[in-house]
Amino acid sequence: MKFRSDVSGTITGVRFYKGAANTGTHVGHLWSNTGALLATATFTNETASGWQQVNFAPPVVIAANTTYVASYHTDRGNYALNSAYFASAGVDSAPLHALANGVDGPNGVYIYGPSAFPSRTFNSSNYWVDAVFTPGAGCSYAVSPTSDSAPAGGETASVGVTAQAGCRWTATSIVAWITVTRGATGSGNGTVSYTVAANTSAAARIGTITVAGQTVTVTQAGVPCGFTVSPTTDPAPAGGETSSVSVTAQAECSWTATSNAAWISLTGRASGSGTGTVSYSVAANSSPMARTGTLLVAGQTVTVTQQGRLGRRRVHGGTLTIGGQTVTATRSNMP
Repeated sequence: MKFRSDVSGTITGVRFYKGAANTGTHVGHLWSNTGALLATATFTNETASGWQQVNFAPPVVIAANTTYVASYHTDRGNYALNSAYFASAGVDSAPLHALANGVDGPNGVYIYGPSAFPSRTFNSSNYWVDAVFTPGAGCSYAVSPTSDSAPAGGETASVGVTAQAGCRWTATSIVAWITVTRGATGSGNGTVSYTVAANTSAAARIGTITVAGQTVTVTQAGVPCGFTVSPTTDPAPAGGETSSVSVTAQAECSWTATSNAAWISLTGRASGSGTGTVSYSVAANSSPMARTGTLLVAGQTVTVTQQGRLGRRRVHGGTLTIGGQTVTATRSNMP
């Protein structure tokens, strides 16, 4: 029997009308309109006929203006039946309403065979099943914490749920790298455990878990950026050159390149991310003295050592006698 309530409250059990020939074991059920089993209980201490009732432990909190299904299962048949009972009208016993056929799909639903969600209908029949309802406040849920800063290497963590007894909830991960490992469903107070996989990227990422209808946000750090620069030394000729160094890094890692010497000029890009190349030129050295300059690439130092210019020499010579000894003197000049 499909029904709704005008107000939120608690379904404490179900009833059915029993004829004398309806023997055997009877099991009561409460379902959502989509077929989720919300509660089940086996009838005990039945009388030979008349109304029978079983209570759920715990009771089930229901929302206002939402369709639910009350049913019972019998393994012997001989159930009570009024044909076409819901065909054109429902039954109102405020705040509960048994729905007319077609209000929210068929009513007078049943299923043959093993116990299962009653999804079939024939002639909108009434099988004389009823819900036992107590009006009251609906469910409220508190989830803590609602955010999680996860390390790049991954973690195992948990979220606490606070709710009234009988208030059912679910927990679902919205992203593949967060897995709910315990507490995917629960009732009342409970705990949801989950794991966060390692982040192999340098970029941080954000994922969410929906717990009892509320969002838990997980922000995971990326792995630290690592940079490799090669080569880190350059023996440049005196006449100058054009050269380059390579940078190796994760795709999300940004870097810059700067020259610390006026005679070393960047000729390519001065910044990038991930793997790339930095090109530069070294001006000719007009001095006979070698010189050293540096580039700072991705935070690492590249040292450029340039040779001095080699010039032609003119040598002038002569001799003189001092104390009977002959001394040869030379002089060289740079052009």
